[in-house]
Amino acid sequence: MRSQVVGKWVVANAVEIDYVDGAEVFRADMFALSGAYLEFKEGEKGSIYDGEGDVDAFTYTATKENLVLNYIEGDDVTVYHIKELT
Repeated sequence: MRSQVVGKWVVANAVEIDYVDGAEVFRADMFALSGAYLEFKEGEKGSIYDGEGDVDAFTYTATKENLVLNYIEGDDVTVYHIKELT
């Protein structure tokens, strides 16, 4: 999977679902701003560029089903459930 992840990804749309203790507490459609993208680098490191000048660094792990981002600052984790890689 690693070789398929490296590169720049533009997110056309996504659904954000937040959980607390396994219970869903928030759900919203998320639409990326123009110029926003995720950059995945070798060594399982990357950055999110939000299209407004902010950048968040992360480390990642990937499987066939999930892409998990662990943000360098703070203790936030984002899990993307992969439906299809194109």
